[in-house]
Amino acid sequence: MSSYDIDIERVRREIPATQRVIYMNTGWSGPSPRCVVEAVKARLEFESFEGPTSRPVLESRMQLGKDTREAIASLLHVTAPEITLTQNTTEGINIVLNGLEWAPG
Repeated sequence: MSSYDIDIERVRREIPATQRVIYMNTGWSGPSPRCVVEAVKARLEFESFEGPTSRPVLESRMQLGKDTREAIASLLHVTAPEITLTQNTTEGINIVLNGLEWAPG
């Protein structure tokens, strides 16, 4: 197996919904892998126990954003300040489009 091959059985084990249905990516919604579900559960628990606006939660959120930008920058061979995180694709596209100087024609 080359570094580009995908272990489809491993992917299916990681995404429980694929045990019962065939999932064809719709581009907007889909089942999450177990690791994502566990990370979201852990974050919700952390914010629930600490308080969503507490210092530990806010500091953690800032660090998570910084770490995420650095990881993406490394993947794309750019610097972290060149990376902007958005809520979704539509927001990202709107940021780009609103930055253009539009003219008639």
